[in-house]
Amino acid sequence: MTRSTGYRKCYTKLLLYALSQSSRYWLIPTLLLLSGCGLPSDEAMIRNFDRRQADFLELNAYLQARPDISSAFNNRDRDTLVVWYGGIRQEGGEEVLQQQMNGLGVRRVMRGPSPPEGGSASIIFETAWMIAGLGPSALYKGYAYLPQAPEPHLVHDSFDGLNLRYCTQRCYQPIRDDWYLFVLYVD
Repeated sequence: MTRSTGYRKCYTKLLLYALSQSSRYWLIPTLLLLSGCGLPSDEAMIRNFDRRQADFLELNAYLQARPDISSAFNNRDRDTLVVWYGGIRQEGGEEVLQQQMNGLGVRRVMRGPSPPEGGSASIIFETAWMIAGLGPSALYKGYAYLPQAPEPHLVHDSFDGLNLRYCTQRCYQPIRDDWYLFVLYVD
């Protein structure tokens, strides 16, 4: 479980408890919930990648060898993996993929199209998300394997301190070789 989802669950339970006890206790947990539990810093994510690079390479190789998997969502609340094979959704199965995703803290993987001339597909490894504000907005952060470099206007030296609301397309920060951090703001 990522830090942001763990905090969110804790604050949500606190808010529900406070609301069930008395209406005067709702303010503090609500402010804690809405303050955003925060995304991990770029530095922490790069350190994690450095420590676990072999595991990320193994997961990437597994997904490259399985072009039938277009995306997978790790539903940790129900301890199931939901996999999309093209447009077909299947819950359960793919235990190897689920173990690899759990081990790395990856909650969702998404495959880009394979190049027509062959080669590797781009793959997004989403590891963290948080509610961004009062509406349905959310921020997503994770790792990306991109065999083709992203467009220059989408590449940043750092996301820390950047107004992430401008990243309505995935923005990237190089780690090394074909690996990047990514952030995406969805409104």
